[in-house]
Amino acid sequence: MKLDIQSFQKDVTAALTAEPLTAALTITNGMVIIAKTTNTGNIFFGNSAVSPSNGVIIPPGASVSFNPTDLGFSLGDQIDLNRFYIDAAVSGEGVSGFYPKKVNA
Repeated sequence: MKLDIQSFQKDVTAALTAEPLTAALTITNGMVIIAKTTNTGNIFFGNSAVSPSNGVIIPPGASVSFNPTDLGFSLGDQIDLNRFYIDAAVSGEGVSGFYPKKVNA
């Protein structure tokens, strides 16, 4: 099996409105998201109800990594990036990220 690295960027259109990391189903076994260094406010990471009061806070330039084994799941378990959300303290700010994707040899 070979892996390729896929990348994405996501900006939150309106502050304090949760938006999915990806617009469509995106299956992978891990990810890293990085708050843009140009952000002037924090990013909040979580589920569809993420907000400043319940999200993981990601300051400008900081990163968060996640894979299923972090939570005790099996090594082969996968996640859908479309089920992870971000919110921003400031409209138009966001994240960049990357994740591994299986490719045929």
